Amino acid sequence: MRIILFKLFILFFFTTIGYSQKDLKACYKSYMETAGAFGFSGAVLIAKNDSILLREGYGWSDQEKAIPITPPTFFDIGSFVKAFTATAIMQLVERGKLKLTDTITKYFKEVPSDKRNITIHHLLTHSSGLVYDDFYDQISQTARDSIKNRNSYIHRILRFPPGYETGKGRSYSNTGFALLAAIIEIVSGIPYEKYLQENLFKPAGMHETGYSIPLNYETKVAHGYNDGPTDYGFPWTTQWEGHVPLWDLMGNGGMLSTVDDLFKWAQAINSNKLISDATKTIMFTRYGPNDQAYGWYRTENKTSPVYFSHPGDAVPQGWNTDLRIYPDDGYIFIILANSRIRAGSTRRPVMNKLAEITFGKAACQNSVLNPVHQKENLDKYAGTYSMKSGSKFHVSIGTISVANRKINQLLIEAEGQEAVDLLAFGGQMKDVVEENKLLNARTDSYLQALINKDEKRLNEFFSLDTARDAIAEWTETEKKYGPVSDYTIIGTSQLNQRGSQTFFRIKFQKRQSGVYKVTWRDSKIWNQTEDRLQPQLTYFIVKSNARSPLIASFVQADNGFVSYDLFKDRTIRIHFVQEKDKPGRMVFLSNTGEEIASISADKDSHVPKPSVIKYQ
Repeated sequence: MRIILFKLFILFFFTTIGYSQKDLKACYKSYMETAGAFGFSGAVLIAKNDSILLREGYGWSDQEKAIPITPPTFFDIGSFVKAFTATAIMQLVERGKLKLTDTITKYFKEVPSDKRNITIHHLLTHSSGLVYDDFYDQISQTARDSIKNRNSYIHRILRFPPGYETGKGRSYSNTGFALLAAIIEIVSGIPYEKYLQENLFKPAGMHETGYSIPLNYETKVAHGYNDGPTDYGFPWTTQWEGHVPLWDLMGNGGMLSTVDDLFKWAQAINSNKLISDATKTIMFTRYGPNDQAYGWYRTENKTSPVYFSHPGDAVPQGWNTDLRIYPDDGYIFIILANSRIRAGSTRRPVMNKLAEITFGKAACQNSVLNPVHQKENLDKYAGTYSMKSGSKFHVSIGTISVANRKINQLLIEAEGQEAVDLLAFGGQMKDVVEENKLLNARTDSYLQALINKDEKRLNEFFSLDTARDAIAEWTETEKKYGPVSDYTIIGTSQLNQRGSQTFFRIKFQKRQSGVYKVTWRDSKIWNQTEDRLQPQLTYFIVKSNARSPLIASFVQADNGFVSYDLFKDRTIRIHFVQEKDKPGRMVFLSNTGEEIASISADKDSHVPKPSVIKYQ
């Protein structure tokens, strides 16, 4: 008899540990193979001074074609471009071409009176008051035409009202860095990207960074992925016009690069190849109460050595980036990733864990996640496992690339709240269990209010005006698809940031059906940025490309299978029970070994793995 057990563990406890450089290499390799097996997809480079400790790729560059990520893979590096822009500005300051106290009126014509006090200092520190970001994938074709040209873009952006008085607040501003790119062009007399190539990238020895698309890009550039899995294609698929980036990205995001080129960049910063040490000190000084320096972040606290960094996230397209330089310790960490999971960028938990391992705050070996053993064909475990409550687990087979090695996985999807809670945390977090029940009930109430066009009831969720607009949009949905014939709440799961999402399956009389979701934050209905490109039925109800509230991957390990949550830092074990003339079943155990639930397999059930959905 083969026994299958699910066991929940909380791992990677923090202790004071010291590792030699040889040990660190082994630690990095061990942890990253774990991360790569459980959701991280990207390339990683770690170095101490000029010595590379890890340089490896994990996951798929193209899932459909099974092209693995390798260190030379190109990624969209998102907002890390701001670090280039800031360094270029500081270089021009050092050369006497501009001053940090210059107002934008020195460079732009017809600046409105409420923006005339904005200085380069304000733009570099996100304190200008500019809060409106005009991104290509969010605006009309008319607006897109206006962001093709530098002057028309500047004219358009400066006409939006400020969010606060200049210098009296802080709000992350992509627009502010596009204005800095324009200033670089005006001062230097050459295009922004050409300035970077000639004055930053070439001196640093970088040849793989910029807005240019590399030859043979189909196999060299990583696709961006989000839940579903949804394939957003190449960086230019949704963010550029054709193969040309527009001014909404100039100076603030959207460039392509590799971990090798960014390592050269970090080395050039450290060795003062691009700006002097004195200028670098000014650039890396913190301005204000947070970590904000000039276009970079300077982080120093009691739990970590000082480091300079800048992250980058393309939401919802999936690319995410982080680079850290530890000036006193000589470490450089570079992560380029191409997937987001449940509204979370995978670079976040991975970067934090690597830093904790490096500086002795986390154990690098996980006694539960033993080396993977490919002992058997996994197909026999595929199928649907049903609970008495009606909740189900759908088990299919997938394959992941880890350090250029293919590993077979079980992909387990949870449908129904009891299944979601068991798969997420063994059903042991009672406060979350109760909150999920409440959000299911609130979603049901919201749907009933829409179906009945109950304006008073909708006021429980938002303002009167919004309630009327929601009813108007729902009415248009009914005109298109007919009235609702049926819907089923299939569960709530927590996001990898603040908030949760409730999923439901809905069917209209004209045969339109599908899985949709509502996002909640602090028990209030929420407009989730992650879903801004998805079709919606009405306010706050968007289509889900994921067919269930939660999916977890399990790989074969000693005594069964194991799953690890990168974000929550917890592990679940699974074994399968097979008895003669009886359907297979699963048993969940608490971390103390007590049985929580036993689930039987449905007879002759077949579950196809989730197919890649290409964003159109």
